Amino acid sequence: MHPTRIGLLVNAVLLSATGCLAPRLPEVNLSDKVRIPDKSAVIFFVDGMDRRRMQELLEAGELPNIKKHFVDGGVGVKYAVTSMPAITYPNSVSLLTGCLPGHHDIMGNLWFDRRTLEIPDYIHAGSYRSVNEHFDRKTIYEILHDHFTVNVQFHTRRGVTHTFDHVVPTGIDWYTHNFSGVDRRVGYTFSNVIRLANRARRWPTVIMFYFPGVDETGHRYGSDSARYAEALKVVDHSIGLVCEAIKASELVDRTYFVLTTDHGHVPTPPDRHFDLAGWFERERDLKVRTECLKSKSYDQRQRQLNQNDVILFTDGGRRAVIHLRGRGGWYSQPDQAEVDELIDQLVQIPAVELVVCRGQPHQVRMRTRDLSAAAERKVEGSTAFYRLRLFEGNWLGYLEKPIPESGLVSPWHDSRDWLRISARGYCPDFVVQIVEMFDSPRAGDIVLFAAEDWAFDGWSSGHGSCLAADMHVPMYFAGPELQAGGQIDYARNVDIMPTVLDLLGQAHRLNDIEPIDGRSVAGELRHARKQGEQTTAATADPGSVLSDPAAQPPDVRPRGVEPLGLGG
Repeated sequence: MHPTRIGLLVNAVLLSATGCLAPRLPEVNLSDKVRIPDKSAVIFFVDGMDRRRMQELLEAGELPNIKKHFVDGGVGVKYAVTSMPAITYPNSVSLLTGCLPGHHDIMGNLWFDRRTLEIPDYIHAGSYRSVNEHFDRKTIYEILHDHFTVNVQFHTRRGVTHTFDHVVPTGIDWYTHNFSGVDRRVGYTFSNVIRLANRARRWPTVIMFYFPGVDETGHRYGSDSARYAEALKVVDHSIGLVCEAIKASELVDRTYFVLTTDHGHVPTPPDRHFDLAGWFERERDLKVRTECLKSKSYDQRQRQLNQNDVILFTDGGRRAVIHLRGRGGWYSQPDQAEVDELIDQLVQIPAVELVVCRGQPHQVRMRTRDLSAAAERKVEGSTAFYRLRLFEGNWLGYLEKPIPESGLVSPWHDSRDWLRISARGYCPDFVVQIVEMFDSPRAGDIVLFAAEDWAFDGWSSGHGSCLAADMHVPMYFAGPELQAGGQIDYARNVDIMPTVLDLLGQAHRLNDIEPIDGRSVAGELRHARKQGEQTTAATADPGSVLSDPAAQPPDVRPRGVEPLGLGG
């Protein structure tokens, strides 16, 4: 028998035995003794839900629950941008903390810290939850420490009151490649949440539902595959179970819903996979490490790493992080001349769209075959401002015409202005996020972003580049006082946490923690226009369900980016 069928049979037995599979649709029957908060939030986090593929299925009528409860029944964000890098664990932590990865220090599914020589790895069963030990910013659960909160399946959960993992059936599903079996169980686990609430005599203020199966399906079979479409349909069904149950209950007028993801999923043709580790060994005669370090002793880690010249991570497939051993060993930084000489070679690789590295303080340098530029930051009071400095070439369409001389710069803009200026572009929100990303010492010495349909691994589709296909994500909010079928223009994934707190009437709690990067868009959501009330320019951008960022209004430059004015 096929292993997937074996898994389905074993899974059904285990689920029936453990009570994880509800015999009927969930029903919110709460005891009179259950305390219900004034407002609550349900967050659906669908790992790897590609925006364009989702739109295709919505337009084909194959995601009826998402369309009913979010597209037609909620407020969509026309240009929602995830955090850089567009990889799962950095964005999982950003979702819960409201901080960009450069400020919470989770820089990938693997990362290297030159100070401690640690290389943790979150993509294996024994270590995937260790992420909760490696950042120190407050999660939404910790901020709501006196509230009852519930997590279903999400690996990032520090501070949550109760978690449902279903370790054994989930492990069997993953081993047998029945990834949608996990996502199906996530929906039916809502029955367990209801039973838990009756036992605890409290309804959760926040419930997080995490769906990991779509992302894994995309990597293995491609986001353009029939299997990926089926995986999204399973998630749609699970979302429908929860939404219908809540909307049929007394909770309907006090529950907000959020639907989001962590990154896009870009299909990679068979001839567009580049072996970067092999390139280093073949072209540079360098010994490369691509795996985690399990040694607990610093001295043991040092001895192991001294056998390598380069540490390379390509998690997600479309971003590569390069750490170089310095002359004094791994604790020391590489020489700038060595970095520059390597970059001169890396920009010639067809798979590479863009190469970035640290420059002067508050500056990140970037290179392509035809471009030399820098993103820069200055801080005035409590506000950061950013600009783009061009040394050679034209920065990916941001500027209206090629630069006539070196040293040309854009005006300074604050973070939200840059989001507005660039959200529809080829590299959305790049200038701000690339500077903030390199605030982390774990960001790497050199970072490569893959070109449009290239990858640095062998999977069928991937993510992690700075391009719009990786960075644009679906983001929806629904609930009391929110305009059904409404739309706002811009938001980042770091805005979700403060927005949820604001909707819950708990925004004041942000005053008691370290400042975050996200900001609440609750006011914009409450005053959202209907999608039919767009401006002329927006209407020219097709797609009433989800606008396609690649579609260009007439006044937009060839790569779909609004031009910046030039100035001092």
